[in-house]
Amino acid sequence: NKEAWRYVPWSQLILFAGSTAMANSLARSSLDDTAASLILDMCGGSNIVLPLILIVGISLVLKVIISSYAIVAILVPVSVTTAEQLGCSPMPFLMAIMFSCAYAFTTPYIGAMESLAMSYGNYSLKDMAKFGIPFTLLIYAASIVLCLMFYSGVY
Repeated sequence: NKEAWRYVPWSQLILFAGSTAMANSLARSSLDDTAASLILDMCGGSNIVLPLILIVGISLVLKVIISSYAIVAILVPVSVTTAEQLGCSPMPFLMAIMFSCAYAFTTPYIGAMESLAMSYGNYSLKDMAKFGIPFTLLIYAASIVLCLMFYSGVY
């Protein structure tokens, strides 16, 4: 039984717990309401497309510097509140966040697979960015369109 405890990924559990606490803090302090109102003010307020693009763009920028757990903890409460203020389902926002956290290939520092590819392939950071940025933008564009098609009824 003691041997099983050695294989528990403690750093990931601590990161997940901290991210969950951060999400609860956002909701309790009404920062999610403030951020959602700011997003809707920037996008004009009545259309789901622009806020979705903005939230995915925010996650794209954040994915380069912080973990997926933290991005989800920050953007899920904001996205749900944004959807509530728009009077639509939060599902397109949540699915877009899921896609954006899973598919970001711009730097090797965002995940184990990218780090392995860089080290074993002898790629430089410039190589990763040169091929990762266009591929990431393609995936993001496709995920926005697919989320709108399958989860919001816009298309």
